[in-house]
Amino acid sequence: MKMKVATYNLRVDTDYDQEWQWHYRSEAVCSLIDYYDWDVLAIQEARPSQFADLAKLAQYASVTAERDGDGLGEGIGLYYQKEAFELLASGSFWLSLTPTEPSIHPEAAYSRLCIWAVLQEKKNPPFLAITTHLDNISEMARFEGMKVIFEQLADQIERYPVLLMGDLNAEPTERVHRYLERHFQNAKEHGQKPHHGPKGSYQNFIYTLPWQELEEIDYIYTKGFMVVKTACLTDSCDRRFPSDHFPLEAEVQFEESKG
Repeated sequence: MKMKVATYNLRVDTDYDQEWQWHYRSEAVCSLIDYYDWDVLAIQEARPSQFADLAKLAQYASVTAERDGDGLGEGIGLYYQKEAFELLASGSFWLSLTPTEPSIHPEAAYSRLCIWAVLQEKKNPPFLAITTHLDNISEMARFEGMKVIFEQLADQIERYPVLLMGDLNAEPTERVHRYLERHFQNAKEHGQKPHHGPKGSYQNFIYTLPWQELEEIDYIYTKGFMVVKTACLTDSCDRRFPSDHFPLEAEVQFEESKG
């Protein structure tokens, strides 16, 4: 079975964006997601109003959580095709010294989360999907946050094929990638076909930004999957981007299904 998966930072709903805040661009974001119709989608930077709009995409079920622990703040989510996949288990935790309770790493700018889900399609083995949004300020918080993910999910990572998708806020030279590459492969670098589109995905809503100036901070890492191809999708609407990040997608299949 081939699956198309993606990670997409939606840009949080904020008055700072003025005439291009979520209210004005939500239709463009939801239309994009509906068109590409990924099997599994990881999203970051969603507030309750944004989760409510995403709930209109009837083909998806979801596992979501927000970082403040009160149901009102910014969150992340995993969306999956509900007719295709069964949810076997799921959970979330904080990337901090106390992962089981709402908390923040001492050097982080914000509380950070990880969500995980074990999914299974009828004729294929179960797999582990993970999404996270690492800290935007502290390299130490990013690195130690990823270590928390591996500690909290050690048994599941050992047992299942894995898709780890998210906004890591880390350019390719950061040590968090060396840590990840001890266990996983970076989908963009291991496709059977060359990567399509820019390597970078963060454009800060700047329509004219050259590709070489994009920040490469969104990633899909895999274990137990063969990567067929990847793409960074640069869709726009009337000379504006739906989000300040481009979605990154990958087509993958289970390694034992190579034939």
